[in-house]
Amino acid sequence: MFYERFRIPIFFARGLGFTPIPKPVQLYHFLSERILPPAYTGTEDLDQLTDEFHSRLVKRMKDLMAEAINFSEDGETA
Repeated sequence: MFYERFRIPIFFARGLGFTPIPKPVQLYHFLSERILPPAYTGTEDLDQLTDEFHSRLVKRMKDLMAEAINFSEDGETA
């Protein structure tokens, strides 16, 4: 109703109780092993080499995100 009349979006954030202090949230970080780019000597097709490396990176990123989603509070993956 307010937005239709004034065209100003209003949102109400609530933290601890009804205060604007954020609720504490446990954060978890997932790190991957180091992924080195392939060696380029100048004789390979650079576009193909780049596409293959990009595909490897995207696959590892998706695997890490799936691992993080399946992560449970006790430190075990579901």
